[in-house]
Amino acid sequence: MISFAFIERQTHIIHTQTERAEVLKSVGEVQSRMEGIIHSDLQLLRGLVASVSLHPEMNQEEFSALSHLVVDGNDDFYGIAIAPDLIVTLIHPIERHQNVIGLNFNENAAISQLAEQARITRDLVFSGPFELLKSGGTGFAARFPIFVERDGVEVFWGIVSSVLDEYHLYDRAGILDPELGLSFAIRGRNGLGASGDVFFGDEEIFNSDAVLSTINLPVGSWQLAAIPQAGWSTSHFASWWVRVPVILVGLLVLVPTFLMCSISQQRNVMVKSLSRNERQLRDQAQELKKLSTVVESASDSVVINDKFGRIQWVNKAFTDMTGYSFEEAVGQDPANILDGPETNRETIRQIHEHIERGEPFRTEIVNYAKDGRKFWIETYLVPTRDEKGELLFTAAIERDITATKRQEHELAEARNVAERATEAKSAFIATMSHEIRTPMNGIIGMSELLKESKLPPEARGHVKIVHESAQSLLAIINDILDLSSLEAGKLEISSHDFDLRKCIEGAVGLVRATALNKGLKIAVEMSDDLPYFVSGDDGRIRQIMLNLLGNAVKFTSEGQITLRANTDKKDSHRLHIEVEDTGIGLSDEQIPHVFDRFAQADAGIARKFGGTGLGLSIARHLVHQMDGGISVRSALGKGTCFSFTIQVAPAVDVPIIEAVERPIDLSVLRGLRLLLVEDNGTNRFLIHRFLKDAGLEIWDAKDGLEGIDVFEQVQPDIVLMDMSMPKLDGVEATRRIRAMNLPQPPIIALTANAFESDREACLNAGMNDFLSKPLQKKQLLATLIECLKHHERHVDIPQAQAVN
Repeated sequence: MISFAFIERQTHIIHTQTERAEVLKSVGEVQSRMEGIIHSDLQLLRGLVASVSLHPEMNQEEFSALSHLVVDGNDDFYGIAIAPDLIVTLIHPIERHQNVIGLNFNENAAISQLAEQARITRDLVFSGPFELLKSGGTGFAARFPIFVERDGVEVFWGIVSSVLDEYHLYDRAGILDPELGLSFAIRGRNGLGASGDVFFGDEEIFNSDAVLSTINLPVGSWQLAAIPQAGWSTSHFASWWVRVPVILVGLLVLVPTFLMCSISQQRNVMVKSLSRNERQLRDQAQELKKLSTVVESASDSVVINDKFGRIQWVNKAFTDMTGYSFEEAVGQDPANILDGPETNRETIRQIHEHIERGEPFRTEIVNYAKDGRKFWIETYLVPTRDEKGELLFTAAIERDITATKRQEHELAEARNVAERATEAKSAFIATMSHEIRTPMNGIIGMSELLKESKLPPEARGHVKIVHESAQSLLAIINDILDLSSLEAGKLEISSHDFDLRKCIEGAVGLVRATALNKGLKIAVEMSDDLPYFVSGDDGRIRQIMLNLLGNAVKFTSEGQITLRANTDKKDSHRLHIEVEDTGIGLSDEQIPHVFDRFAQADAGIARKFGGTGLGLSIARHLVHQMDGGISVRSALGKGTCFSFTIQVAPAVDVPIIEAVERPIDLSVLRGLRLLLVEDNGTNRFLIHRFLKDAGLEIWDAKDGLEGIDVFEQVQPDIVLMDMSMPKLDGVEATRRIRAMNLPQPPIIALTANAFESDREACLNAGMNDFLSKPLQKKQLLATLIECLKHHERHVDIPQAQAVN
């Protein structure tokens, strides 16, 4: 009986080990296929992501052509999308996913969190599986962050998101193959490994003594489990022709003899089992030989290090890249033969930390070849551990990216050259703006004075034409200045409380007269929930509306122009404004280019209606800076509708009673002394004429040095100071005046430069306000009175003098 029990026990053990070995072999093959498919697909995507990073402004046609070259023919890819600011603008294939265009990932908390993870880690985030939001189906998402340089600073631009078809991946890996006879389960949703949720198969498989294997992802891992579909065999007894003789002989006290026979028979069974295992090992060896051939002939360098970090094996690509032969490399510490003066020690430390933790790691590092040549590599290291968690070996896949790094350096140099050219152009435009605005100040100012004088009707009409032409020229100059500020990254958005409804009505009022002269109707529709007072940049909002309203009036010969304003249902301070006309409209070919710089529908339109083609481009940039978007819908001959969305904030101080504009009270100015520091004679004459009825005593100075001398002699009550003058500019003259131990009057800057940086320079020097040329009489008088009301003349006496 003891012999019988021993034989049964040995038979059961051998059967169990054989059964698990067969399952383990199948699981290993599935794991290898799945890892290979995922890593291969994502490597293709990295090439596409690199192209997008270099050309983020590509259009749909360019993106479709690029995606076609990279992924078409590979059924793993369900779709690829580009999402600047996390809003999908480009998609491939466009025919299948047209409805995904415009999808806002910011509105989905889960996707937004994964995108934020990609931005922080600056690396791929591989997640899923999940249900697709608009396209249907399920898949895994690979999200790559895109960073671009703005003003010398690398900023987050958006993401490239690709979906891999879930069940197509399973099918290629063999999990769905019924001939395997296995039941599979996978856990580790979003790459969380054994601690993650089960997303494929029955969760009970993990509790059924399953064969486990780790699928290493580019970031994170999954855990694969498998058992036979019929379950594990619970028992396996020796056949009766073995047991019966043993029992009979045992009963006849011949147990020892027949026990030896039984053992011999069992030995034969074991020999057969070992032979079968040997055949399996030979098959596995052939499979390994195939894999070895693939790795040996791969274009990427492959290095395998033992648990002590010494090189065990390298392929031919490694020897070609480094110049070290197989014999020279094996047994060496990679640092001893590849590191050099420019090898980053922090990167080396990170590599060691990830290997110690058993985590895959991707990085870039400088290596040195045998001949001393420096080269860059991108390396992906994958540590492999045994069942006890002990490190077995580390595989490193390396690619020479020296050419890519060189191109990045050349692109950076080209970008620096372009930035310097842009700065030079901006400086040139600022100078030309100053030189143009100075005579423009004289033209507009004198025409304004002529309009106030008594003139014959014909002469008054001529003056009106001069004044309107000068205003049109000034609008073009302002557009060019805004364009220069946009290119230099200096176009700023301010924030202060204002009456939104009054701002809208004011913009409409500015174009109403022109519209009525053309026989057009203007309608304004504001929703009841539109707030009255908000906080934002009313000047820029008015500029956007004026641009859209001006275009509507310009391109409409009959019918109506309608402005509609309402708010988002979920956010009462997210504004939606649209301007619709019944004008000439746009064709399908013209719509994609309507926001391009210097773009007109065609040459005939430009000749007939005029304009620089900058307005809509500037409006788009302003809308984007206010956390919004702008779009257009149109049909040729049927009118156009521009709509934009911007974000404002609640008003900080909401006035109870709206302020009423009052007439200017000139009595505040009578009898006061005004110092005018201005180098241009026309501008001095114009300001004298503007102020002739104010009762001021005016003193003139032609440059900053003369202005300081006159200031000491006269000690004026208020100063008008030009910024750009010979000998000494207005900013430096103001600093010297503020340093004097004399009563300090308000100083108002006069400048032909309309940049925000000029305003800041004036205020930092001690000026009280800022007037941009060309001057307007009403604005000049109002600014003088306002400054005098809020300025208290005083003397800054040093502390020592005060004690004395």
